[in-house]
Amino acid sequence: MDEEIEHHMEELVSSFLKERDLLVQMRSQLEEMTVTASSSDRVVEVTVGGRGETASLRFPGNKHQKMNGQQLAKSILEAEYLARKQLLSRIESAFSDLPGPHGLAGSGEGLLDANFDDLVKMFSDFSKDSHNARSEEL
Repeated sequence: MDEEIEHHMEELVSSFLKERDLLVQMRSQLEEMTVTASSSDRVVEVTVGGRGETASLRFPGNKHQKMNGQQLAKSILEAEYLARKQLLSRIESAFSDLPGPHGLAGSGEGLLDANFDDLVKMFSDFSKDSHNARSEEL
């Protein structure tokens, strides 16, 4: 019976390590990801990085020069919102097939419903846990 339990534990650990390695790889891809979106009036383009941070802001053409501050701010915020929404959609798609306790597959809740800061915290916490686990392996 002890051998059976030990074998089962080895399978669980092996499965966990494979999943952890996959998450580390996906996290790396996430950090390199960028998404660019334009406002509906095409006045501004915003690029966000894999953590949702604004990486660049661009004003194609000169249309923004004829806008008042409130109109321009609205266009900037819209483009930033759309870029983050597209980023979350790409993240959700990338993680949709992952099983397990991540709450990303089969939970009925999409990442688009999650708070972006909570999502970033989840990846940061995972990175710390992964680093600690690798240190213990050595």
